[in-house]
Amino acid sequence: MNRALYILPVLVLGVILVFAVRGLAIDPSVQPSALLNEPVPGLSLEPVPGRGEALSDDDLRGRPHLLNVYGSWCAPCAVEHPFLMQLASEGVAIYGLDWRDTPEDAAAWLERRGNPYVKVGIEPKSTAILDLGVTGAPETFLIDSNGVIRHRHVGMMTPDAWRRDLAPKLEALKALEPDPDPVMPGGAPGGG
Repeated sequence: MNRALYILPVLVLGVILVFAVRGLAIDPSVQPSALLNEPVPGLSLEPVPGRGEALSDDDLRGRPHLLNVYGSWCAPCAVEHPFLMQLASEGVAIYGLDWRDTPEDAAAWLERRGNPYVKVGIEPKSTAILDLGVTGAPETFLIDSNGVIRHRHVGMMTPDAWRRDLAPKLEALKALEPDPDPVMPGGAPGGG
């Protein structure tokens, strides 16, 4: 009986250590999504004034791209924004979902910081946010050419997160895309 009293705390401590070590290995920026490998739920967002047309789920098809959820009230979004500008300048297609801003605040944010987005829509009521399962801003989704969510990154997009997680996945999706103008035998595009 005495011996069991000494072994029990050691076993409990061992179990706690196993869970603690496993917890340290989890990357908090990579969270599973209930929508992983599912189409983007129906979106119909108002446009940011002066920034083109409204954003809908139809826009999120045609080529692999990112959907970035942000807000002018979000401090990490402001830190992330210059890197998004860099990615856009390198040809990465990014769509924006401005969460909980007024149209005026949304337009002022892009005017002040620049616009890395192909299209951007405003989500003042959080309906689309709930449909996407967003837990906070910023969050970035990798979406394939069929409008299917392939990856979810929670938190700021950093150069390290980009190189480690999203860039390889985006390149893999692009490699699956058919060549828009294949060179056929004979050397001429489209056959010849």
